[in-house]
Amino acid sequence: MNGSAKRNMTNHTWLRGLAILVACAGTIAAAGAGAAIPPAERQVLLDLYTGTQGEAWYDNTGWSGAPGTECEWAGIACDEAGEHVVAIHLGQNNLSGELPASLDQLTRLQAFIAWDNLLTGAIPSLGGLVELQYFDVDTNQLGGTIPSLDGLANLIGFWVGSNQLTGSIPSLQGLAALEYFHAGSNDLTGTLPSLQGLSNLREFGAASNRLEGLLPELGGLGDLAFFSANNNQLSGSIPPLTGLANLQYFDVDTNQLGGTIPSLDGLANLVGFWVGSNQLTGSIPSLQGLAALEYFHAGSNDLTGTLPSLQGLSNLREFGAASNRLEGPLPELGGLGDLAFFSANNNQLSGSIPPLTGLANLQYFDVDDNQLSGPLPSLQGLTNLTEFWAGSNQLTGSIPSLQGLGALESFRVGDNQLGGELPAVPQPNALAAGSSILCPNLLEPTPNPEWDLATGESPWFRKCGGPLDRIYADGFEPLP
Repeated sequence: MNGSAKRNMTNHTWLRGLAILVACAGTIAAAGAGAAIPPAERQVLLDLYTGTQGEAWYDNTGWSGAPGTECEWAGIACDEAGEHVVAIHLGQNNLSGELPASLDQLTRLQAFIAWDNLLTGAIPSLGGLVELQYFDVDTNQLGGTIPSLDGLANLIGFWVGSNQLTGSIPSLQGLAALEYFHAGSNDLTGTLPSLQGLSNLREFGAASNRLEGLLPELGGLGDLAFFSANNNQLSGSIPPLTGLANLQYFDVDTNQLGGTIPSLDGLANLVGFWVGSNQLTGSIPSLQGLAALEYFHAGSNDLTGTLPSLQGLSNLREFGAASNRLEGPLPELGGLGDLAFFSANNNQLSGSIPPLTGLANLQYFDVDDNQLSGPLPSLQGLTNLTEFWAGSNQLTGSIPSLQGLGALESFRVGDNQLGGELPAVPQPNALAAGSSILCPNLLEPTPNPEWDLATGESPWFRKCGGPLDRIYADGFEPLP
């Protein structure tokens, strides 16, 4: 069982506000009709139109019209007097080709938005755009390097993710107004930039690149809500998160980080925390007080100690701590009505499996490969359960009824000491062929064609280790 369906945390919620800004600016420009933007600015717009196949845009209303009409062109907003272009909003408009090198001649430009198009080539110099506040070319096919951001003191949001950019992330020092920086899903190398002094920073994303070196210090970033640097080659330790009272999402999954998981005390707004697939040691810190927590993943590390209490985490949807060296009991899961994913397989956990009663949203439950004992819990009421894996433990007793589990696709309880009659497959039966494991166990070898199909073994008990199993292994088949 793999981890959670990873979330798309990068957001464009700010665009709603920007769209209002553009609309308002356009209205103001219309009031100043009769004025004209400078010829140099008009030429930049024409270069943009020509270089990005303007005739194929979804909306090119007005473009290439007579001088003096530029402020009425689709996606263009001008200042109050109608004398300068202040915003270009061409997101999701089928632009293809390259951005013009002359873009930085729009010296009054505050916003350039061209996300989710088919742009290629390099990002042009932004050096002359001293009033620039928003720059978004996310989700294109742009290459080359990220240009210098020096001198862009008014920059609030910068999105260049999901392209084919190379080189390093430029310095962000001096960008005191910066709130949003996203450069994930490129081919960037080098190290993460310092974030010190960026007291307004709310979101920083640099996931899925080839970045190396250390995570930046996050102290003093009291507004930080989102930090993502997962799927890189980062090393060193996770910096202290103390004082980040607004932090909601922290993702450094799939790196080469060592050291311990820092204290999460005081992070009352934390929704998602991903530190899996690293080289972390020590114990999992307390999760108490994290009332907003929905996602916690720390699997595939070298963690020791016990699993933390999950009581009081009423919003918890996913908890993953698989493939560590954790000991002790499984936590109680009562009261976690939103829990959909629980994974603690491949550890050294002992004790019994806690009751699963009331977990109506549970879909995945994996405690394979531990030292758990006692009986399997009742699975009644788990109508959304898709996978239940508890194999390779020391469980005893019988397998509980599977009736009512119409969503169940995979059921693995092999390599235990379970006995008694095998229950009927769920009806309706969603068990995928060959996806379930029932043996070895001490189950009664009663022929059942539906379990044969679900386990991919015929008969299903041919590997359960009893005397009949040895007979069938020699080539004999059961009587019809």
